[in-house]
Amino acid sequence: MTALGTGKFSPHGAYGFVLLARGVSAVAGLKKKLSQVGQDALERLELPVNIASGVARIELLGSRELYMDRHRGVLAYTTEEVDVNGGDVVVRVHGAELQLLVMTEQELRITGRIRAIELVE
Repeated sequence: MTALGTGKFSPHGAYGFVLLARGVSAVAGLKKKLSQVGQDALERLELPVNIASGVARIELLGSRELYMDRHRGVLAYTTEEVDVNGGDVVVRVHGAELQLLVMTEQELRITGRIRAIELVE
């Protein structure tokens, strides 16, 4: 399988890349290479990993409120336990009277009496 790339400049100065691929393995291989290039660039630029890689960020305000951005959805929800997809891990919030106060595509807020936060791989 082969992949050919062509590119051209847009009038706005951004470089557009068009991938013409034959076969799924060629695309998968290219994605893996691009991912590695991105990780290498992050290391060289010494940027915080969570800024560029889409890693979920969790902020706990006392034991009453949890804020999470860059989540990937709620997996399970009761008033005593909430499971949130954090990408590579599931963030499990244990507590009492838990409520999803705000939930958008990018962020969520959980309120109640938070007893523990567990990261499940």
